[in-house]
Amino acid sequence: MIISIFLLLSSILYVLAILALYIGLQRLPNAAQQAHKLFVSVIVPARNEEKNIIKCLSSLAEQTYRKSLFEIIVLDDNSDDQTFHLAEEFSGARDNFRVISLPEPPKHRSPKKVALEAGIAHSRGEIIFTTDADCVVQPQWIETMVRHFDKKTGAVLSWLKVQPGEKMLSKLESLDSMALSFVGAAAVGLGKPALANGANFAYRKSVFHELGGFSGIDQYASGDDDLFLQKLSRQKKWQVAFAAEPEACVTSAATDNLKTFFSQRFRWASKGPLYPPALFAIEMLIYFYFLALAITLPFSFTALFPTAIPLAVFMIKLGVDYLFVKKGSQLLNARIPFLTFLLTEVFQIFYILIVGIGGSVGKFQWKGRTFARGKVLAN
Repeated sequence: MIISIFLLLSSILYVLAILALYIGLQRLPNAAQQAHKLFVSVIVPARNEEKNIIKCLSSLAEQTYRKSLFEIIVLDDNSDDQTFHLAEEFSGARDNFRVISLPEPPKHRSPKKVALEAGIAHSRGEIIFTTDADCVVQPQWIETMVRHFDKKTGAVLSWLKVQPGEKMLSKLESLDSMALSFVGAAAVGLGKPALANGANFAYRKSVFHELGGFSGIDQYASGDDDLFLQKLSRQKKWQVAFAAEPEACVTSAATDNLKTFFSQRFRWASKGPLYPPALFAIEMLIYFYFLALAITLPFSFTALFPTAIPLAVFMIKLGVDYLFVKKGSQLLNARIPFLTFLLTEVFQIFYILIVGIGGSVGKFQWKGRTFARGKVLAN
């Protein structure tokens, strides 16, 4: 009886939250049409990305933004493959490309944040763009993002899409990642920016320095994006924009297997306790909502749980989630296969239950380094 009441009440709250996010997507404004002449520095941290680095740099070299107004800085983070040499060879013939080899980062500091700080220290840009070495950007990426910077804008976010492959895991990961982007976009539309992805993030260098960079969050493997965004949002001085145009979307490679997928999600989840109390409380409510569904749904109409409540709650969740994802996909001009959506809904419930625990108390490997509770154990 208690679990049924919890399911019903949490379902009502969940529906209200998704409807609010739907409204947030509708409120995303269009960018200004005037051409900006801001100098941009694109920072690309890279560690063991020999399979992806040339595709990434090639897409950056094809930008429609005036070449004299942007530079690309690649930070090689102690790669033990050919990443540095490939990046250096590619950049050698291009005046606005630089490759910097970094020493081993200090213990107990996030290697990625150390790399980003080094890139920013060497940058000439008024605006800092960040992306990942396994990503591909579109030709109008810089041009589109820059249009969203007016005098009051401190940061601009946009879409991240994981490229689905032949494996079902990549299809599930693609839709799950898009849904996270939709949530981040909707939060900006509601005036409550809280989620970002460092693969597609831009901010003023002056804002980075005003906020003390990554101080206070630099020991955590993740958080160079949303934890930094939350620092920016708390001070109320600067506005945050979302570039909803499809031309601003960045595409990432899918993870290779379940182990890599979970390691990535553990890394992301490990920063959850650092979120603002209200946001962390929402996450915990959703976690227990999913837990209640996972426990009761398999036993609907059985002697163990002889009611249709779990199934009804799950069907309501499917409906509101589909409306929200459909709205986001229309903005992104993306196609959402309904069967993939159904499988992702089920997969999401169970993977979040695993990740919520693993990210908080477990150890995980990422890029050859070991982390526990989101902090570096060994380099």
